[in-house]
Amino acid sequence: MTLREREDQIFDKYRNRAWGEPFIPDGAISDEYDANCTRLLVILKEPNDLNGNWARSGGDLRKFFAWGGRGATSMNLARWSALYDNPLLSMEEIDASDRKKRVEHLCRIAVVNLKKIAGGSTAQPKEIWEYAEKYWDLLEEQFKLYRPNLTIAGGVFDILVALRGSNVVPKEGTRFPYFEDQDLGVCIDFYHPQPRFRLKNQKLFEYLKQQLSYHQLLNHRN
Repeated sequence: MTLREREDQIFDKYRNRAWGEPFIPDGAISDEYDANCTRLLVILKEPNDLNGNWARSGGDLRKFFAWGGRGATSMNLARWSALYDNPLLSMEEIDASDRKKRVEHLCRIAVVNLKKIAGGSTAQPKEIWEYAEKYWDLLEEQFKLYRPNLTIAGGVFDILVALRGSNVVPKEGTRFPYFEDQDLGVCIDFYHPQPRFRLKNQKLFEYLKQQLSYHQLLNHRN
């Protein structure tokens, strides 16, 4: 059974449990993720689909990113994947404005939202928490599929820590808080790829490079 088929089995459980809710699948962007020796998982809050129209029309985050996505989130995720793949690259060398180039990088990662149903451009923390708690058994089942070396928790670190009962290594200097376990690998408390306070993309790139260096994760994929 392929990774995509195993993901879809989990999503069927969501649909059976919450019949009628607009639902947006997520996960590994392509089969290339499973073939990588080192794997990057990004966990975010919710899909940006304010009225639920994309979900009702069959929207799928995996297909969206496999096409190259759009906007700051897709561009920064492509940059982060490229950096994880090749630590010698500068941000200027990654042409994230080119959709086909974004596809090359996005297809190497997995992206999971804690909340699978439609949300707006500004997530409501209480709603994210309640949804994640309600469906935590299915989220954990999905996490176990990916076996990442690195997980970037984009604005959801505290929720993951609370629901997993993880032991956090606190911030020290410029190293961000993190925990490590068998399902998520090294899980770093990090920014959303499109933070509300508009942190510059270059800063996000530099911060991530620092974290990868601390954890000795700046390795080429095979």
